[in-house]
Amino acid sequence: MAACLYFGIRVAQPRLAPPKPDIFGLTAFGVGLALIYAALDQGNRLDWPELGAGAGPALGGAPCC
Repeated sequence: MAACLYFGIRVAQPRLAPPKPDIFGLTAFGVGLALIYAALDQGNRLDWPELGAGAGPALGGAPCC
């Protein structure tokens, strides 16, 4: 077991530079949260049984988050 661990585990090399930020992912996440917020706000304002104004933004924002 000791030999397997000694020869099987590689020593991790330290990263020299931090990873680049995912601008597209951050933007998509922000848009998705904004759409979900708009759906909740409209659903609260227009009464929840009226799903026409609330379902569109909610369905549009759900895949982004």
